Amino acid sequence: MARARAKLAILTSPDNLVYMTVAEAIKKFKAQQIKNGRSESTLDSYKTTFNFLDIFCAQKGIVAIAEIAIATLDEFRDSCVLAQSTSRYELKRLRCFFGFCFTRHWCADNPAKAIDLPPEGTPDDIIPYTASEIADIKEAARTFGKRPYERLQVVAMILTLRCTALRISDVVILRRDRIMKRGRGWKILLRAMKNGKQIFLPIPNAMKVTLDNLPLPRGADQNCP
Repeated sequence: MARARAKLAILTSPDNLVYMTVAEAIKKFKAQQIKNGRSESTLDSYKTTFNFLDIFCAQKGIVAIAEIAIATLDEFRDSCVLAQSTSRYELKRLRCFFGFCFTRHWCADNPAKAIDLPPEGTPDDIIPYTASEIADIKEAARTFGKRPYERLQVVAMILTLRCTALRISDVVILRRDRIMKRGRGWKILLRAMKNGKQIFLPIPNAMKVTLDNLPLPRGADQNCP
């Protein structure tokens, strides 16, 4: 009955709307974002938002994208407990999605545009860990997981993050050839600047020893970089 009512509403609409389900609209929107070359982080954020939207609509018996009104989106957003900045970005994603649907005549308007954006919050100050907190983190890392393999990896990751300030995504794919000898010590290649020059950062011997003792990734051959 829900599907029948949704289709009837569209067939009798004066806007000549095209019938499109919520699930199919989300699928087509995601495919368009991939085609447009969106970054992996952007695609992940879209995936989270629209997976929840799809589930919410299914629970409410909403089938067609044209059934979603401003009140529906208000209720959806109220069901998500988000920080102010996250809520702002989520609404921007919804505006983009419903704009995509509106231009294809799947809905009569863009209901997300009628909702005011939350104000931009003031970013929190970044407070460094104290020496005591760093010691606690290292100690906790030595009890992580079930096997020495996992503990060695976590300790190495924490040391690398602490000594280089690399992003986690860079640490997990760190190559052996980025660590080089420098006099009596060692250095790590961080990244190349726009001017083509490379940046090297000295690292303590303890970090080098820890990395040397890392086992190969599971399933990797002896020449794994």
